[in-house]
Amino acid sequence: MDFADDVSLLAEMLEILVAELLVLQDEAAPLGLQINWSKTKIQHVGEPRLTQPSVLVAAENVDLVDEFIYLGSLISHDGGSEAEILRCKRVLLPP
Repeated sequence: MDFADDVSLLAEMLEILVAELLVLQDEAAPLGLQINWSKTKIQHVGEPRLTQPSVLVAAENVDLVDEFIYLGSLISHDGGSEAEILRCKRVLLPP
């Protein structure tokens, strides 16, 4: 494997997720893989929403986002699909 792409980690707490990212980095290194921290994003699903813009992981700032595209679909912080449906309608039915 030359590279790995699109990995998703789940955790109930931000602190646990940061620890998981550090473990992923440590486990990937012997295989010659590196995490691209500039492309790494953290999203909280549900309420209350996170208010800080980023979190420090392995001396790198990782952005906290409300939504992002994962495997071609829009993932929204509310866990619903309405934002993705509206996005698809805009793409398929331009004004």
